[in-house]
Amino acid sequence: MADSTLHHSLEPALNTWQKLVADGPTGPGINFSNSNRTRLCRRQFQAFLDDPSAENFQQLWNAETLAGYWAPNAASLLRPDDAVASLHTLFSEIDTADDFNPAWEGRFWDGGTPWGLYELYGRLQDGHEAIPSVEAKSVLQDLGYDVGNDRDAVTTGIQRFADTYNSQVGHASQGTSYELPVYAEIDEFFRLVETTDRDTINAQLTGPYAPLFRPLIGHRIHTGATESLRWTGVDSLIEDHIEARDSGAYDDLETSHWGGTHIESWKWQFKDYFETVVTESFDLTALTADDVPAFLDAIEEPPEEFDAVSNVPAKMMGGQFHRLTWNDIVAHCRENPEEAARVLSDLYNEELSIVDRLHEFYEVFRHLTTREENDRSPGSLLRAATALLMYAYPQKHITFQYQRMDHFFQQYSTSDGLDSGFDARQYHEVSLACRELLDRIETRTGSTSMIDVQTLIYIADDT
Repeated sequence: MADSTLHHSLEPALNTWQKLVADGPTGPGINFSNSNRTRLCRRQFQAFLDDPSAENFQQLWNAETLAGYWAPNAASLLRPDDAVASLHTLFSEIDTADDFNPAWEGRFWDGGTPWGLYELYGRLQDGHEAIPSVEAKSVLQDLGYDVGNDRDAVTTGIQRFADTYNSQVGHASQGTSYELPVYAEIDEFFRLVETTDRDTINAQLTGPYAPLFRPLIGHRIHTGATESLRWTGVDSLIEDHIEARDSGAYDDLETSHWGGTHIESWKWQFKDYFETVVTESFDLTALTADDVPAFLDAIEEPPEEFDAVSNVPAKMMGGQFHRLTWNDIVAHCRENPEEAARVLSDLYNEELSIVDRLHEFYEVFRHLTTREENDRSPGSLLRAATALLMYAYPQKHITFQYQRMDHFFQQYSTSDGLDSGFDARQYHEVSLACRELLDRIETRTGSTSMIDVQTLIYIADDT
């Protein structure tokens, strides 16, 4: 998983892409029809200009039209009382502009990188110019382009890729009844690579489109790893873990157990506290600015009457480097409670895509890891977000700790390891794989959660 298999198979994949596009306006993983999102985005944008309303804005700002609809999401943009009028004024200006104006960014959103705005402007050019989307950024990075998190760099990366695309493919839909301009065509290629589901990929592993879809199996963990992943040697670890947990061996540093001497019982104590106190005190999916300080106090310093240690999220972060990131996140939330309420509410909203929620968290807090005086790994943000999730949804989410998980997956599964950094899609697949471990543990004991899996992985790395 460390290297993109698509990178090594790009030429035959593009040749097959050309055939796929030529075979019709719709097909496995593509849509060149009238509901193509670049065409749909233009129509919904015009509908909002003609009739500005929250409903029409939501029809524009969603996953059907924009890959980056979550950065920021529609609910955040519509929160101010004058939101519809302000958006209409700004969009009217965008509609008549000849070039992208960076001044729009601050008027649109001040909570992070406004990828939705960048993508919207690109789509409004109908595909005659590059469309800088989060999908394009991710695929280009996997193909070895240094695009970072900058709109201009991603645009340049798309233009550079277009040179390869034009020399290999040309303009695949040119002359057809469903012709798209070349940059909208490239955008569809990026979408297929980044989002095509596993069932579609598996259905195309033989036949005329196989050279395009086969590389996607190994392109990233979320396209195939969990379905084909096999665990090896974990059953004995599970038995040892259950014996240690149920015998109280995790309660002190004196009692030896399968991993030596670790105090781990505090995690289950905090889980009980979170379930019985925190979730009863706050509506996690609808936090307000006033809630933020009290919520942070509750998770960092449980009252003495509860059997829970202090600052568990910081403890889950691990070493000092990661704890500093957590402290910066808390400080930013306290200084910006309205923004914090929004991003935390979205993070806890299980009705939203976990990938989108993690991306939003990343965009809001990324600047904390890239300051000149404080350069830190963006992976620490993934650890922070998933630490918060594990205690709210202990049957579904696990705190992502790259080094320990990478070693564990390499040693005890058929995976060759994990990628470092902030990779929301990889986390999603890791969490699905860990639920398989959760099921294995549950067959041996009646009470279990992702804290068992996290503890298993954590201690196994030390044995």
